[in-house]
Amino acid sequence: MSDVQHILVFTTVGSLDEAKQIASVLLERQLAACVQWESIHSAFFWEGKLCESPEWRLTIKTLAVRYEAVELAIKALHSYQMPVIHGVLLDRVEASCADWIKQNSDGPDRR
Repeated sequence: MSDVQHILVFTTVGSLDEAKQIASVLLERQLAACVQWESIHSAFFWEGKLCESPEWRLTIKTLAVRYEAVELAIKALHSYQMPVIHGVLLDRVEASCADWIKQNSDGPDRR
């Protein structure tokens, strides 16, 4: 069994253009193997008020060792004052998918 840990990183953004921009940067920098986005509707408290807003959720497939670089890239590009960014460690990943994620999110310094 490999000691490589795979994660999904989630964030939300306010527009499709922002979702595509973040996805492009993460993929170009080889920090993620895949970025998916989908339209959602969010309800949340912000500055003491209940808010509702359409958003785009990004699901980023990458390696745990890349989390910090992914987080920094998202923060640098994100339009929100406080972007929500979550990394979820995956305890099982099908072998060929695991290899593909590793090969494509190992960063330019590893190639």
